[in-house]
Amino acid sequence: MPFVAAGTNLSFWPLGYIFRKSGAFFIRRTFKGNRLYGEVFAKYLEVILKEGLPLEFFIEGGRSRSGKMVMPKFGLLSMLIQAYRKKAGDDLAMIPVYIGYDRVIEEESYLKELGGAPRVREKPSDVIKSRKFLRKRYGRVYVNIGEPIFLKSYLSSQEKSFDDMSIEERQSLYRKISYEITLEINRVSFVTPFSLIASVLLCHDRRGISHDDLTAVLNSFYDYLSNKKVNFAATLVHKEKAFVDALNLFDESGVISKMGAEEEEPDEMEEIVYSLEDDNRLNLEYYKNNILHFFVPISFVAVSLLSSHEDMIPLNRIVKDFQFLKRLFWQEFIFDDQRDDLDEVNDVLSYLNSRGMIAALEHDGQALVEVKGKGKTNLMPFAGLISNYMESYWVVIRGCMYLRKDAMLEKNWMRKIQQLGAKMYKKGEIRRAEAMSQSNYQSAMQFLQDADIVHVSEASERGDKKEVKIFALAGNKAEMDSLRRRLFEFL
Repeated sequence: MPFVAAGTNLSFWPLGYIFRKSGAFFIRRTFKGNRLYGEVFAKYLEVILKEGLPLEFFIEGGRSRSGKMVMPKFGLLSMLIQAYRKKAGDDLAMIPVYIGYDRVIEEESYLKELGGAPRVREKPSDVIKSRKFLRKRYGRVYVNIGEPIFLKSYLSSQEKSFDDMSIEERQSLYRKISYEITLEINRVSFVTPFSLIASVLLCHDRRGISHDDLTAVLNSFYDYLSNKKVNFAATLVHKEKAFVDALNLFDESGVISKMGAEEEEPDEMEEIVYSLEDDNRLNLEYYKNNILHFFVPISFVAVSLLSSHEDMIPLNRIVKDFQFLKRLFWQEFIFDDQRDDLDEVNDVLSYLNSRGMIAALEHDGQALVEVKGKGKTNLMPFAGLISNYMESYWVVIRGCMYLRKDAMLEKNWMRKIQQLGAKMYKKGEIRRAEAMSQSNYQSAMQFLQDADIVHVSEASERGDKKEVKIFALAGNKAEMDSLRRRLFEFL
């Protein structure tokens, strides 16, 4: 049995006792300001490795509230590498493991947190209350194992030896390894009927979709994923039945509504319609996000093609748009640095060309792309998968106006952004309810910081030892104007 790193929030009676007897050890979320704690914990890890015992930890540092892979944290990973350098073992094998679900029990609490509610600490009464969930159907659990990374050979393949690396180079190495682990977890993840249905229902902003339209988009998404040779859940061997079962389960749980044909309706009016209330869109966003990483390249290309007003679109413009979106969403998705952007774009265009959506042309030595026939209609669902992210970022960029007069505490600025998002949604400036996500807003704020559009400083609030972030505009007006213009074109 592995030793499992768990947060101190899970160390409550009676589960804390059970978890500890099952191999869990409880650690703080941060060691900042407590050097002794960090030293003791590093020694503890070293002893575990010297004993030859397996260790399990979650590289994201916590549960994903949005359904996507969370950006990796490499604190514990760096300690393991340091322990390896101290001869804690001859080699270390880091084995990526994917664990996924048809549906999660924590839907309701995740929705509240994405809406801005603070996280609620677990307590003993939750164990008693959770009994009601055991009577409900939540589908299946999926586990898959990725290719291991062997530390000995990995470090020997680097240009510099670990001992010769500077602190910055070591930090870069930790980041690189952690990203490769998360990429591998994404690669071996499963596509489930629930995640596919959620993706189709959310790829447009309408309240409902007919059964025929839903089936057409489902088949389009399924075809693309098959082309990428992803892992499908076993139930998708009989995909028609799997889709019907998933739709029925969403219908039974009240997430969607199913309206059938009336007996007195003429034949041409007979159709089944699935409707989705705005309040339930965030419920499905979690499951869409489970597989969104597979669609990111084609979504970026589709957004670029649909935003162009030209009949013939230069390939270099599509590549530039792809690079812009990749930079914009650097905090949202895990990208493969080993792949060239042009290769990614060409792979997508090759697929679209094989399906008759586009044609590749050349004029005066310049590569061009032409969208054919119903190509735009067929591209819209792919582009729609990331529309809510663009809307979220648009809200935050608009929210920079609150920083014009003076700097603001992070919590106060976030409150203003949430209010602005709600107002823009009611006015129709953003059209997807799931765009009003605190998780998306936080990633957009981080992007603005990385782009040097806002500056962040830290200070202690009166009577509180915990440091808080203060946001202020950096005065980079040209970069801000360029960002606003580019994003508005895509919207």
